[in-house]
Amino acid sequence: MNSNILQFPSGFLWGTATAAHQVEGNNIYSDWWEFEELGKTVSKEKSGIAVDHYNRFQEDVEIAKSLHQNAHRFSIEWARVEPEEGNFQIDEIMHYKEVIKAIEDRGMQTMVTLLHFTLPKWVAKQGGWTNKKTIFYFTRYIEQVLEYLGDDVDFWITMNEPVVYTQNAYLKGRYPPGVKNVLAFFRANQFLARAHREAYFTIHKFFKSAVVGIAKNIPFIEAYNKSSLFDKLALRVANWIATDRFLGRVEGLLDFLGVQYYNHLQIRFNLGGEYFSLADGYGIEKHKNDQVLKSDIGWEIYPEGIYHSLMRVKRLKVPIIVTENGVADRDDKLRAAFIHDHLLQVHRAINDGVDVRGYFHWTLMDNYEWHMGRNPRFGLVEIDYENNLLRKIRQSAYYFAEICKNNSITV
Repeated sequence: MNSNILQFPSGFLWGTATAAHQVEGNNIYSDWWEFEELGKTVSKEKSGIAVDHYNRFQEDVEIAKSLHQNAHRFSIEWARVEPEEGNFQIDEIMHYKEVIKAIEDRGMQTMVTLLHFTLPKWVAKQGGWTNKKTIFYFTRYIEQVLEYLGDDVDFWITMNEPVVYTQNAYLKGRYPPGVKNVLAFFRANQFLARAHREAYFTIHKFFKSAVVGIAKNIPFIEAYNKSSLFDKLALRVANWIATDRFLGRVEGLLDFLGVQYYNHLQIRFNLGGEYFSLADGYGIEKHKNDQVLKSDIGWEIYPEGIYHSLMRVKRLKVPIIVTENGVADRDDKLRAAFIHDHLLQVHRAINDGVDVRGYFHWTLMDNYEWHMGRNPRFGLVEIDYENNLLRKIRQSAYYFAEICKNNSITV
């Protein structure tokens, strides 16, 4: 049987993504650290040293390079840079400059996220993203970072998955501040969108040629009963809350859009039962389907969904980069097929006119998965928590490395 080789566009970015709190360790000045210390996380597990990426970033970047990745995405921890109001730690900014240099010295492009869920404690105590003044604080922090990092960054992401953050922080109570308040949810979304606007203009003020975007989770949502007017209405509301409302606020202020795909949801209108996580209290219920392939944490594996998510944002007419896509798979039985099948759908979207310019797998190595602790294993590289955080490259990583090396997949 002859195999077909599907080539990706020249210059396509292949990489992995990480987030500071999840990998660095000892993020003692952040609201997440305090949240863990108070035992408010679902898992009750503390991040602690995480995987000690703060001290072992050279080793980790070298692993990424050895796997033929040509780009790497990481985040800067605001709480390290400004642990107290107005008290900027320049040595911490210079640490991130060293991380950038480690990536660039290996011939890889850099993608830097400025806000990945966590806040300095002092910002959180003033109301976090429900306080309008946080927009000013965030912009001031970015100005400090820009002053010292120069124009070494290839891609800037102002913030990661703002609506996922706000739904967990203000609707489900799983992230700091751990409340359930619909008004706070919408207020935080409004201020985050305005913060992106300020960040976008600030970065371009420093560097006119900067490439600035946002990382937005774009779930693929369907009506459970496609002939039901009520289910169709529920679908429109869910898409508005999950995607359309926020993107509408930042449209025109994106040099690229980072698309993050994890979820396929079928929903229906139901005034009772378990509510759709992005619309608590709106009479929208997730339809549970047990007859599907699922990850270790119960998320449905539905590769076709990434195609629909990419097609959905095609109308924005900006370059698209898949900035996260991955699977919790401790035994590494699903990951290679997961990567292959999702990339088939990415390639399909490219053929259908979506300007996709890169794919960053989540994640380089096992890490601290927020409220779920260390149990979910998303890493291409396994972390041996019982043996000095030893890095062990999984077989699926070598499969992905061949894709990165050849800039193609085989059908």
